Amino acid sequence: MYSSLVFIVPLLSHVVAVYNCGGDYYGIKTKEAMANPGPGLRILVAHRGVEGPNCAESSRCSIDKAAEAAFEAIELDVRQDKDGMLWLTHDTRIGRTTSFRHDGWFFNPWRDNEFGPKNPAYSDMHSWQLSMLHYRDKDGHLTSEPLRNLESQLQFIKFNHRHMLVMFDVKSPAVVEKLAAIIRKLRMEHQTLMKIPIWYFRPQDLTRHTGGLSFTLGIEGDWLDAIALDPRNRVLGRTPQHRVQNYIRGYIHLPGFVAMEPPAKQFAQTRRGTVPVGPFAFVDNYFGSMRNVGFGRFHSVPTAGRQGYFDANGHCCVALRSMMSKSKVFGNQQWDDREKVTDLLKTAYFVTSDDDRGLMSAAQNMGFRRGKTPESRPCVPDNDEVKLAKGTELFNLKVELDDEAELDDGTDLLKLKVELDEIEANDGSHSLKLKLEVDNDENDNKSNVDEVELEDDRDLLEVELHNDDDD
Repeated sequence: MYSSLVFIVPLLSHVVAVYNCGGDYYGIKTKEAMANPGPGLRILVAHRGVEGPNCAESSRCSIDKAAEAAFEAIELDVRQDKDGMLWLTHDTRIGRTTSFRHDGWFFNPWRDNEFGPKNPAYSDMHSWQLSMLHYRDKDGHLTSEPLRNLESQLQFIKFNHRHMLVMFDVKSPAVVEKLAAIIRKLRMEHQTLMKIPIWYFRPQDLTRHTGGLSFTLGIEGDWLDAIALDPRNRVLGRTPQHRVQNYIRGYIHLPGFVAMEPPAKQFAQTRRGTVPVGPFAFVDNYFGSMRNVGFGRFHSVPTAGRQGYFDANGHCCVALRSMMSKSKVFGNQQWDDREKVTDLLKTAYFVTSDDDRGLMSAAQNMGFRRGKTPESRPCVPDNDEVKLAKGTELFNLKVELDDEAELDDGTDLLKLKVELDEIEANDGSHSLKLKLEVDNDENDNKSNVDEVELEDDRDLLEVELHNDDDD
């Protein structure tokens, strides 16, 4: 007697593939590496994508270019409009980066009043108004790409860049639950994470808003006074430092925690190498010795060229020194080293930057990257052995799986073990070839899976089980 059935196994929740250098990379493995990097690895993050002439920040063009430049991840800022719809934008106002006109004129970041009618806030604009606009590039030139909301852009990434981790810099507490709902709707939990500023939610409240989705913790020195002086936190320690340290520890064990971006912006060269110094270095020193606590840094690059930085309203210009943190409890920062990319790469596991070429070049020169083209993407190294077939992206991986599945007729439960998992990635497609052994007390079942291709909108593999019965 011969019978067959199709058994559906959720790929990412049950089959965990281990990748190594020389092949492809995926969001779930990139997140693991952010917390547990190898000695020769740094995760490189393109801030707002990779922009350029006729290619605006946070646009599909910039996302494509980030993938072409072999970045493992991108960081995109999130704000909401008057209707509550989410958009990918760093600025609080629309003038600098969009085609909005007032009386026929664009907003000029160098000349116009940043609070004037040419530069309205996103929170004052309706969704239909924003959807009629186009992007402007960093030089102010109008592009052909229309402004699209966050959900549309995230769908684009899912279908076109499944390997890329998307980091969302959340600019308002009100955004978090809406963003989490969109991530779940698109089933992109493994490809995304949220950067949550520490002052948004207390540790005991955060999971209620994120639902356990992946997050990094953003920490600025300006925010630490509120933690140290809050009467509710006196039970966390005698000194302000102890209270801050133990308060931060409350986030580390929450579901979804990946890494933190500590507040230190000053560095010094010592016998031990480059180390954080200054009034907030105690955060780095305390958590730097802990396992599974990844550190991230932001590489500051003048967004307005020699004139400095655009401020949050899109107006030019502010100096880097104006962004230094101040604290009545711990003291003020005296200088800011975030423009020194080598210091950041030495003291962090992942670095986010607006300077894609500078960051990639520095990482290569320091041994954190091998020379490669977009066709040979970077990956997340691990300790397991991986054999790469010449000229392909083929991996022979050992995967252990012990799962139970109910047959269609509800009669039996099968225990499956995956002995060999071969993953082939060519031209952006992803396939699985599996050899499976099926153990069942009542029947001698064997299964074969020739090849299963994961569709763009599915994270499932189909396993066909064959049952040979002498009767």
